[in-house]
Amino acid sequence: MSGKNFKVGDLVFAKMKGFPHWPARVCKSETGYKKRVPVYYFGTHQTYVSPSLRLSVCWRKFPCGLCCCCCLSQRNRPV
Repeated sequence: MSGKNFKVGDLVFAKMKGFPHWPARVCKSETGYKKRVPVYYFGTHQTYVSPSLRLSVCWRKFPCGLCCCCCLSQRNRPV
């Protein structure tokens, strides 16, 4: 996922200012943003349009111990 080219359905960790990275799924863009990516946060069931620079591929392990496993259990749940 180099170059920050995310597709609908990709599993990511999204970072919102003031909050830690959180598992999310890339959603369909209704407005055609070019530098921002709509995401659906697992657990909180909230959506947010995030700058692509604040998204990380879900398969990377973070210092806090999160990894792809926490995303996978919810990835197929309807939004």
